[in-house]
Amino acid sequence: MANTNVAFGFRPYGVLGSAANTTGTTEYRIASGNANRIYQGMAVIPLATGVIDDLQAAAGGNVSTIGVFNGCEYVSSTTGETIFSNNWPGSGADANFPVKAFVYDNPAQLFTVATSNVVAGANTEAEIRAAVFANIALATGNSVLIPLVFLLQLWI
Repeated sequence: MANTNVAFGFRPYGVLGSAANTTGTTEYRIASGNANRIYQGMAVIPLATGVIDDLQAAAGGNVSTIGVFNGCEYVSSTTGETIFSNNWPGSGADANFPVKAFVYDNPAQLFTVATSNVVAGANTEAEIRAAVFANIALATGNSVLIPLVFLLQLWI
């Protein structure tokens, strides 16, 4: 059987408390000229221009994420057809139509994420399990603050 423990970004897992787990998304906009690819499961940030972008677009300092990208809808500049996609290809949208992004932005949303990071000092199962339900720090994104609660999924 193939190993299924691969990187996949953030996946909705549930919500804090006893609220209904709808894993609903909110519609935001991506600039039609945005050349940055945004994949399903990537953390996204708000820009001063009123659109969202990949976390890597943070210009330094502390930038809070707005949520996790789930997919988008745009009109193809070559075919004129509406495209529904789980990733933003970084270009190819007709500038006359908005690029709609769908983002998990519920502050009570829990996510699971696969990581290759080693939990510092975790040599036993008990030490590794102590990292479950912990918040995470991302290695890139210029000191990004993550206001969402994440569930760290570890395979033992």
